[in-house]
Amino acid sequence: ADVFLARDKQSKFLCVLKSISKKKIKELKIEELVFREIKIQTYLCHKHVTSLYGVFDDQSKIYLIM
Repeated sequence: ADVFLARDKQSKFLCVLKSISKKKIKELKIEELVFREIKIQTYLCHKHVTSLYGVFDDQSKIYLIM
């Protein structure tokens, strides 16, 4: 995965954008691991762990907003 620092245009909120290639996910056969990461991050709430704010995708990548 690639990780980028991002900022919301309206609120100026800083976040991390993690992009994961769908092609790599299929090649490495880690679909279940990615799904599990998203599910766990959705429910996880701890001051020392990054929170998941949202998930979206396009034709080639899945993006996690953290």
